[in-house]
Amino acid sequence: MLSAAATLLPTSVRITVHADSEFRSFALFCWLRAQGYHALLGIRGALLVSSDLQQPGKRLEQWLPHRDSVAYLNTVWIREDNAGPVNVIAWWDKNDRNELIVYGVMSSLPAQWQTYVYGKRRMWIETLFRDWQSGGFALGTSGLRDHERFSRLLVLISLVYVWFVSVGRWLVKRGYRTRIDAGASNAWQVSLFGLAVAWQNHLRTFNQQMPLIWYLYF
Repeated sequence: MLSAAATLLPTSVRITVHADSEFRSFALFCWLRAQGYHALLGIRGALLVSSDLQQPGKRLEQWLPHRDSVAYLNTVWIREDNAGPVNVIAWWDKNDRNELIVYGVMSSLPAQWQTYVYGKRRMWIETLFRDWQSGGFALGTSGLRDHERFSRLLVLISLVYVWFVSVGRWLVKRGYRTRIDAGASNAWQVSLFGLAVAWQNHLRTFNQQMPLIWYLYF
C-alpha cells in the first residue's frame, strides 16, 4: 500500500510515514528507511526504553517527570524487541475519553522540539477518521465492494464534510460553540463537523436551512 501511494507523489517530495502504535514494527521501520523514507511510528507508554543495551531500561512514562514534560531521547533501544537504535519522543496528553496518558513515537528524525511539533500534527487526522466512521457517516457500514462506486461515495462525503467543517468553524467564530459543547474548553469533545451536525438539528426545529459556507478560515 505504501509503495502504491508513493508512486502518486512527485519524486522530489520527502516522504515521512506516520502510524499509530498498533502499527509499531521495527521491521516496518527498517523497510521505510531502506526506501529513503522517514518514520514516526507510535509507541505506548508502558514500553521499556533504554539508552544502553546492557541496561534493562525503564517504562517510557518514567522518562517524563511531570505533566508538562516532553522526553527527547536520541539513539535509544526499545527493549521489548531490541528495536534500535531509534530516536524517541514522548509526552503526556489526554485521549478522546479525557484520560491522561503517555503518547510516544519512535523516529528516524532527530528527537527535538521541531520533530515533536511536526509529529503532533498527525493526530489532527484522527478527528476526520472519527467523523467519517462512528462520529458521523459510518462509512464502514456502506457495504460497497465496487471500487468505482466507493470512490464516487468518497467524493460526495468529502464535499459534505468540507461544508460541515466550514459551518462548524463559523459557529466557533460566532461564539456559538458553548450552546452545543458545554463545559470547560479543555473538556470539549465535539469536532467542528459534530458542531455543524448539532446545529443542523437545531435549525430543523425552527424549519430553517443549513447555511451554505464553503470555506475554512483561521
